[in-house]
Order: sequence, then C-alpha cells, then structure tokens
Amino acid sequence: SLKEKGVQPKLVIVLIGDNAASQVYVKNKINACNNAGIIAELVKFSSVTTDEILAFLKKVNEDPSVHGIITQLPFPSNIDEDTVLGSINPKKDVDCLNPINAGKLALGIDAIAPCTPKGIMKMLDYMKVGIKGKNVVIINRSRIVGRPLSFLMLNRHATVTICHSKTVDIPKHTKEADIVVVAVGKPGFLKKDMI
Repeated sequence: SLKEKGVQPKLVIVLIGDNAASQVYVKNKINACNNAGIIAELVKFSSVTTDEILAFLKKVNEDPSVHGIITQLPFPSNIDEDTVLGSINPKKDVDCLNPINAGKLALGIDAIAPCTPKGIMKMLDYMKVGIKGKNVVIINRSRIVGRPLSFLMLNRHATVTICHSKTVDIPKHTKEADIVVVAVGKPGFLKKDMI
C-alpha cells in the first residue's frame, strides 16, 4: 500500500555488538527485505552507550522516510534493554517490543505481532490446525517469541502453558498438550517420548 502511494518502504535494523547469531538473523532479514522490495538499512554499533543508542533512535523515530525499526536482540550487557525498546516509536516497532505494543498484543488489541509468533500462527492456520480450546505448550518465554505467541494463542481461545529452563518436568506438560511449540535454540530438544 505504501508503494501504491509512491512511498518506498524502509526498515532500519540496529545491530549492537558482535553476537554471531544476531549477524545471521540480520543478514536473513536484509535478504527478506530485498526480496520484498523494502529498503533495509543496517546500522551497526560495536561500542556504544545506551544514551548514544537513544539519540540515534530519536532521529530514526522522527525520520518520515523510515517506516519500521528493528533493534536486534540480545544487546550487550551495558545497554539498558527496557529503556531502548521503550524508546522505539510504537508505529515503527516491527518486533512489537515497545511496552505499548506488547501491552496491546497482551490485551488482544490490534498490534503488529512479532514475525516468528505470527508465522507460527499462519502455519497452524495453513495446516488447518484448530486452536480454540486446545491445550498449547510453548517452550520459550522470551519477549520476542514465547510471550507474544502465548498472547496470540490466548486471543484465539487456547489454554496456554509456558515452559522454560527452570520448569520442572517439561515432559509432564508436553505429554498433555495438543500443540507444542519449541523455540529453544537446541536442535533435538523435544524427543518423541515427550509427546
């Protein structure tokens, strides 16, 4: 719809530090943007303070040529994650990490859903897997996957259990589930005897 109005969509991706996994994710996001005809501008910071990131985001928030902003997580330990995420303009917050957007998602109010949870919901819909009334177990509690996915599932009338690294007896939960979603970064984590 932006292109129909003569506007070129633009995403700014902020990468802080040298996390190897983050670099792979960012490369994939840039490729996806290129395939979709979206300008992807990568801004890398190797050594930076929270205040410097906030100053940069203020400029990007106010730039009318920028339609979306992603700050690739995780941040280095010296960066105040909550403050940085809270400073992103909610209308440009592609990952739904600003507290306003996360709150809207939690309340079932229209918000941009993060791509992985939204993709999971689209996969389930595509496969015609009913969600209403199902017992769903999500093994992930991150703010980018597990928590927003739990809200999307709740908003579709599922009963949701979130498991994580401190959960006692994960197989007890997964064996009772109708749907299990695993996003733990460990291939083979879910074994057949856990289902």
